[in-house]
Amino acid sequence: MGENDGHHPRVGLVNAADIGLPDVPGVELPTVDEHYYTLDDDDAGECRGIYQRELDESYVDNHIDSMRILLPDLWSNIDDQTLYLTYSNGLAYEVQLGHIDFHGGAMASRYHKSGGLIFPTDEHGSQYLLNATNTPNLVAIKEHVHEEWAKVQHQRLEIAEIVYSFAQVMSKYSSLDASPADVIQPGGSWTE
Repeated sequence: MGENDGHHPRVGLVNAADIGLPDVPGVELPTVDEHYYTLDDDDAGECRGIYQRELDESYVDNHIDSMRILLPDLWSNIDDQTLYLTYSNGLAYEVQLGHIDFHGGAMASRYHKSGGLIFPTDEHGSQYLLNATNTPNLVAIKEHVHEEWAKVQHQRLEIAEIVYSFAQVMSKYSSLDASPADVIQPGGSWTE
C-alpha cells in the first residue's frame, strides 16, 4: 500500500500554519519528522542527507516547464529517441525515452544529484529509477509521446498508401500511349 501504483494519489504532510488553520485550544497533535534521504551529490562532491523540501525543489519529476522530442522515421522505435526536458528554474535534462519505465517499482531510498537535478536511484545509487512509482510525471510524458507517435504513424501510413496507389494508377495509365522508345529501362537507359 505504501507504493504508488499510478492509481492512488501521492500525499505529503500538511502544516496547519502553512494553510492558515487556527490552533485549537486544548488539542495537541503529534508531530511527525520530515522525511530524510541519502543524497549522492555529484555537484558538491559529497554524500549527505537531505529533507523532503530540498528533494522536492530539485527533483527530476517536479517543475517540468517543457518537453521536446524529435520524431524519427516511420520504422524507427520511438523509445530510442531522446526526450529533452526544461525546468522552470532553467535547468535541462536529456533522457532516452526508453529509459522511463511504464511500470512501478520500489520507492527510491537513495538519491543522486547531478547538474542541479535530483534523481531517484536504487539502494546502491548505481541505477536511476525512472518509473511510475518514483517519476509519475515522466511516465505521463512518455505515455503522451507514445499516443501522439501512434497518431503520426497512422497518418504516415495513410499517406504512404495513397502515394503507392497513385503511383500504381499513374504507371498503368501513363504507359498506355507511350511508345517503346519513350520508356526508360531499369538502370536509366532508353529502349529503342
